[in-house]
Amino acid sequence: MSQSEKTSIEGKVVRVELEGGFWGVIDSAGNRYVPIDPLERPFLENGLSISADIELVTVFSATMWGKHARFHEIRSL
Repeated sequence: MSQSEKTSIEGKVVRVELEGGFWGVIDSAGNRYVPIDPLERPFLENGLSISADIELVTVFSATMWGKHARFHEIRSL
């Protein structure tokens, strides 16, 4: 991964009821992210405000909701 694919975001955790349901994050600019690894239990709260360091990744997935990302250093706001 190049440095340009890593960034920090602030946003809200959302439960998306598509394709069997999954957790996602919508940042303050409206960009949508799908965590490739499950979020830890304390962050599984619909509407929870968070900040996180993320790394965008390319994966093959049926989830067509947002960009796939690996979440690092998630913090509640």
